[in-house]
Amino acid sequence: MALIYNWWSLFVRLASPEARREAITSRPWLMTSVGRGTEYAGQTTLTLAGLHAHFDKARQVLIQVSA
Repeated sequence: MALIYNWWSLFVRLASPEARREAITSRPWLMTSVGRGTEYAGQTTLTLAGLHAHFDKARQVLIQVSA
């Protein structure tokens, strides 16, 4: 299946199943952020700071995918 289908399309479908998003519009929306990983007491936390105007929606989508 992975050889036939684009990995980005699968990721975006997990992130936003209610809408079909094209790569040209979804990549800037989901990839324009700066992340920092911190580890404390065996737990890793990823902190994202967004550069896109609609980053709040993208943050919710990324949290949903990671869950």
